[in-house]
Amino acid sequence: MGASIARLAKRLGFLPQCRLGILMVGLDGSGKSTILYKLKLGDVLKTKPTIGFNVESIQYRNICFDVWDIGGESKIRPLWKHYFLNVQALIFVVDSNDRERISEARKELHWALADVSNPLIIKMFDRFILSWSATLVYPKHLSLHGTWAL
Repeated sequence: MGASIARLAKRLGFLPQCRLGILMVGLDGSGKSTILYKLKLGDVLKTKPTIGFNVESIQYRNICFDVWDIGGESKIRPLWKHYFLNVQALIFVVDSNDRERISEARKELHWALADVSNPLIIKMFDRFILSWSATLVYPKHLSLHGTWAL
């Protein structure tokens, strides 16, 4: 009987809602804002470079994800660490077409990881076809071999 009541409460929306903070960082132009608004609106918007941050709440079942998209300009990157303390996960976005900046992305990722104890998700994003890259060559270029489970 308790299970029936729980199912009914869930259907009616009476169960407590869980909120999770997610921080999305990466180099400027990597596609963070595009990803954020695709998740929020289900559509691709033309975005401008983020000065500061964008934050959106994205509802999935009884979980509300507060997703923070922090600008990736070199002047803003030192501020990333101030956001690490208040989130439960970090997404590092890499533009899979920007091979010239992969070493810069690697440097920033390792700098960020020095102060992060949160779970980490690395997303390779191809903004031209708006999909996640399936190739596994990038973890090697980001120096994530060894103890990483990919």
